This record gives sequence, C-alpha cells and structure tokens, in this order.
Amino acid sequence: MEVSCYCKPHRYFEKKYQLSNVHDDLLSAYLHSLRDRSLNRILDIGCGSGRNLLFLAKMGHAVTGVENKSEKLERIEAIARQEGLDDLTLLNHDLHERLPFAAGEFDAVVATVALQFLKPERIDSLLAELGEATAAGGFHFFVFPVASEIFGYPENFAFLPSKDQLFHWYQHRGWSLIDYRVNNGQLTRRGADGKPIQGQFATLLAQKRPPP
Repeated sequence: MEVSCYCKPHRYFEKKYQLSNVHDDLLSAYLHSLRDRSLNRILDIGCGSGRNLLFLAKMGHAVTGVENKSEKLERIEAIARQEGLDDLTLLNHDLHERLPFAAGEFDAVVATVALQFLKPERIDSLLAELGEATAAGGFHFFVFPVASEIFGYPENFAFLPSKDQLFHWYQHRGWSLIDYRVNNGQLTRRGADGKPIQGQFATLLAQKRPPP
C-alpha cells in the first residue's frame, strides 16, 4: 500500500496496521498543549500495542516504550523497522520493579489506561521515579480509571484511585496542574456482553516546576 493513502498521522497506524486509534485525550493534549513544546524525549509506560508510541515517534519525537509483554514489543519493533522509525527504544520491564532511567532523562511521560493494572502500593514510588526521570519543565499526561459507585470494572483492575487522589499527589509535590478532569467513558476492551467496558476516567496533565 502507498503511504500517501494515509494522510492523517493519528490514523496512520490504525489504518495501515489495524492498531487501536491514538487515545483521544492524548491526541487532544498533544495538539493543544504539547506539540509546540520542546519535547525531544518522551516515555510511554505500559505502551501496549504501541498506538500512542508509534504516533509520537512519527511526529518526530524520540520515544521510549515500556511494556512487559514481549509479543507486543516484537510487533512494535517490526512496525518501527518497516516505517524507518529509528529513534524509538523499547524496554521489556515490569512496572512493579524500579525503573532504570536517569534523572531528567525525559521531557514528558505518558500513560493511557495502564496504571490500573499495578498494585496500589507501587503507585507512590512509581510516580516518584517518573518524576525524578522527568526534566524540569517537563510533563506528565495520564488517563486512568477511577473508583466509581456507578460502574463495575474487571477484576484485574487493581489500582482504582479516588477521583482526586492523583490530583492531590501532584499538587502536594509542587507540580503545576494544567488539566485534571473526570468523565464517563469506555475502554476498547469489551466485556462478557460484547460491549465496550464503561467507567469513569481521570485525565491529568501536569508540569514539573523548575527548582527555585
């Protein structure tokens, strides 16, 4: 197929490789808040099939993806090789283990619908490590399900924070909260009834302030 058939970057890998589409909230944050920033190095934790990772790489960023399923990483690697995306690094790593990154290594960290699979007791240290790996003035963008009395979630959703839990985590550590909201939404994953799983999801965009 000719590459010219795929004119929109955020639909490119969906159309050509049948990946899930780039997460809507990430795409919106990128287009309206992040695209014009100096984001040379981006970390995608729990990158899954690579839908966000590959889009960001195609937009010209150096991207590192962390995932603990080797078959997913192998497919991302094959797509990246075919597309000539050379500035893309993949790491097979369990997020319950300490991250191997240097201080200030990344200009942004993103994670869409990945935190819920982690043990709650890991979250505080993980966020601290991600904060340490983020350069001053860098960004964190997360989308994650929150505890809800209205919706039920799959049993393997271990971390379901209260609606404001991560808002307060960043606020208390001096980050600037650019965007934080909770809305009803749905996963690409389907339940036993064949319908997309419904839930409440928080969207967080925070910036690390430079030291005084």
